[in-house]
Amino acid sequence: SGNVPPPEVIDSPVPPYSEQARNAGLEGSVQVVFTIGADGTPRDIRVLRGLEPAIDDSVKAALGQWRFRPTLLNGQVWSPSVVVEVRFQLPDSVVSTVLGTPRVAPRATAVRVAPQQ
Repeated sequence: SGNVPPPEVIDSPVPPYSEQARNAGLEGSVQVVFTIGADGTPRDIRVLRGLEPAIDDSVKAALGQWRFRPTLLNGQVWSPSVVVEVRFQLPDSVVSTVLGTPRVAPRATAVRVAPQQ
């Protein structure tokens, strides 16, 4: 029962790499965590490690449009938390990677997600 399939991304719009950020020479990664709702939409998107407020906001907006195939666990729809890293690299590369589900595969990422108070 420890074999939980990773969430399957079915639509993943890429966050924009703004001209302003590129002109400023801004590169790096933004890490976010969110919960996948029963309908496959991201909920409670939070930035774990940001780059710059405008880029962080564009990442949150783009990831809010992502869609996942609902995951079944023991016949029930499962709503996992997912950590996604979006890497911005000059001149115009933007790569999004699902790093893992913190509760199921904590070794897949160095980020520890604290429970909400």
